[in-house]
Amino acid sequence: MYAGHRVCLVPPETCMQRIDLPQGTIAYRAVGPSDSPYPPVVFIHGLLVDGRLWSDVADRLALARMRCYQPDLPLGSHKSPMPAATDLTPKGLAGLIDAFLA
Repeated sequence: MYAGHRVCLVPPETCMQRIDLPQGTIAYRAVGPSDSPYPPVVFIHGLLVDGRLWSDVADRLALARMRCYQPDLPLGSHKSPMPAATDLTPKGLAGLIDAFLA
């Protein structure tokens, strides 16, 4: 840990936050200093896994003062269902990621 900043180095699920997007609500984990001098790093996972896939890497980067985000995308391992009308095609998921980044 570095002086003056809290890093979430406990089990990833204990650091989860939620964000309401036009497509629905997703959970995400943010680690590292919010005032990092580096550009943020966003980890995107694939099918049937969630953001925990990247936890070890994100924690190491957080210790190097980088802000990291690990969204749990609705690809089969997320805990909150998306509305039935949510577009989960590749184009729809690209829009969801774009909304998360905004």
